Amino acid sequence: MAPISKERARLARQVGVLTALPFVMLAGPLAGYLAGSWLDRRFGTGNLLLIILILLGTAGAGRETFKLIQLASRESSEDPEHRDADEKRERGVSDSDQSDHAR
Repeated sequence: MAPISKERARLARQVGVLTALPFVMLAGPLAGYLAGSWLDRRFGTGNLLLIILILLGTAGAGRETFKLIQLASRESSEDPEHRDADEKRERGVSDSDQSDHAR
């Protein structure tokens, strides 16, 4: 079997990340719905916990979706220097900070 090229491996990783998006977007609100409806029945709180947990699940799913999209865009970056700059920006490290530490 021939070795996989770096470009093909990068594409496979990106496709894998992007295929996870629909599942991530569905899992949070669904878990909120299931837990909220069970808790509402258990404590007799109407639909209060259902609504709160669906909103929390949706917010969590949105956050994870945003992180996955960032990861996919970083994977698609061809320039390694650009990728390094993105990683530094995410960590909150600037070039001047690194030069200060090097002294």
